[in-house]
Amino acid sequence: MREFKFRFWCEKYKQYIDDKVLIDEDGSVLEYIDSDYENYLRKVDYIPEQYTGLKDRNGVEIYEGDIVKTCTDLKCEVIFKDGGFCYKKTNSFYIDYIHFGGHNYLSTVLDCGVIGNVRENPELLEVKP
Repeated sequence: MREFKFRFWCEKYKQYIDDKVLIDEDGSVLEYIDSDYENYLRKVDYIPEQYTGLKDRNGVEIYEGDIVKTCTDLKCEVIFKDGGFCYKKTNSFYIDYIHFGGHNYLSTVLDCGVIGNVRENPELLEVKP
């Protein structure tokens, strides 16, 4: 069985959190606040990113939004598309998708390394002319 985990990006504070968060029944993200004076839930604008259930060659968990570098030095963003996780490969002419479920998915995942994520390191995906 695959483990379901999320991390959450806060655009306002430009940082990730992965604990003390609840998802409300309407899909909104609630943050648990535990202060010296009171405990409460606060609705916040966090962007959820799901764990793929896979780890890279160094044992680092791969989440959507991560940027991975393949064994051929290709840099790709991990996204969720058409019911599954895949790599979004971009060059100066087109966008291509490499699904994890493809015939070579095991070697593709085991040979890649997480080098950053699109929120904190967008420059890693910049296409150079």
